[in-house]
Amino acid sequence: MNRVLRSKTAAQWRLILEQIGICGITLVSMIGCVFLGIMNSYAAMALPFCLLVLLFLFAGAIPLFSGKRTVAAVIRGFDLRRIPLVKYLWLLPLVGLMVGFMQGSFAMKNLIDLIIIGGCIVVLLCASANSRIYMPILNIILGFALFYATSIWVELLLPGVYDGYLSLLKNGSAEKIQRFLSYYTGFTTSPGYTAGYIGAGLFACILKYSKEKRYYAGLIAYLAAALMYTGMRMPAAAIVAAVFLFAALRTPPAKRKKVFTRLLIGTVVVSAVIYIFREQLVGVPLIRRIFGLTAESAAADSLDQFFADGQMGASRGNLLRHGLKLFSEHPITGIGWGNYRESVLGALTQNLAYDAHNIYVQLLSETGIIGFVSFIIPMGYTFVQTARAVWARKLKPYEDPWTVLLSFSLMYQTYFLVLGLTDNPLYYPINQIMYLLSCTIAVAYLCGRQKAYKGVKRA
Repeated sequence: MNRVLRSKTAAQWRLILEQIGICGITLVSMIGCVFLGIMNSYAAMALPFCLLVLLFLFAGAIPLFSGKRTVAAVIRGFDLRRIPLVKYLWLLPLVGLMVGFMQGSFAMKNLIDLIIIGGCIVVLLCASANSRIYMPILNIILGFALFYATSIWVELLLPGVYDGYLSLLKNGSAEKIQRFLSYYTGFTTSPGYTAGYIGAGLFACILKYSKEKRYYAGLIAYLAAALMYTGMRMPAAAIVAAVFLFAALRTPPAKRKKVFTRLLIGTVVVSAVIYIFREQLVGVPLIRRIFGLTAESAAADSLDQFFADGQMGASRGNLLRHGLKLFSEHPITGIGWGNYRESVLGALTQNLAYDAHNIYVQLLSETGIIGFVSFIIPMGYTFVQTARAVWARKLKPYEDPWTVLLSFSLMYQTYFLVLGLTDNPLYYPINQIMYLLSCTIAVAYLCGRQKAYKGVKRA
């Protein structure tokens, strides 16, 4: 056994431990709803997450333990000029997060946000530029997407089995699911979570489609049908936007005009058919749910109607205006991370707390201009650089690991940023992990590319 251990180099052990760490963090994100719904605790989720982050840090220190490098050598070789700009930028959210956290309260939910976001950024800053570390996460994501898609059909077709799942939920989660009426949530506590899991699986399927077209076309149809049954229109729109951007960047220039023209005509035709034949389409369950063509589903989908139950006299617009008002009153450092929900009580609601349903407005209100800029700069820079990298890759996605990984990263970043216009993904640990993992892939590639470029330049 010792001979086997000694036979591996420090670099090999680092690769193995980093891969375990990345895959483990992905797994934690995929089963996050188990911690929330059944265990009723995100704190339980934070424990394995922290252990995986520590494993990742230990992997980076292996050269020191192996005797290949000394601490003095590391210090002598530390050159600020060699650190890529993108890593400097991802230090900013740590500053903004701490400013918002110190302004806010030490509530457990806020502490979990600090741990998850901070831990993911640490992983992002330390990750190696080796595509082998990240490739397995696509299989993990696809596997769980199929699991959550299947859970939609279990809820729809096997209500007795689904009732067994509901009996495991705590803290009123079962009652919350039953209030969704026209939504199907599957084995999560929110249809939005389920839609997000399925969307990530769709991205992975699309990238694998060119390998075995019939097989992955079937999986895409299966996932898309389950997505529509969740009834979540904005996540579906964000997924479509992500796929559209990916297709736009990967389409050869000679074919781009033809492809875009067909997409535009197809969109107009489908929209016209849905509008003209909306009364007849009511009988098609998938279409009825995703487009809200009935009065019942429209009422269930409407946030204004959901809030108008005597508990809340606010609309989505009022939530946004309230956030902007808080920002105008506290423009520099905001009211504190996590305090928006509490500010709604008494101002817009009697006894229910809600997020702003817009991560940009909520960032402004809770962290002020300091926190907003500290998050938006690295998020925007990473997105633009990822899009440029995907545009520049010449090979087909399935022919090159980095093309696959960058394409997935771009689609999930797009999904997250678009969904943030009407939802709260920055404030859900499940979404926090997946988004920052997608950014980690992009940052690792950019750092590796810069290192390779400097090596060639010196040679």
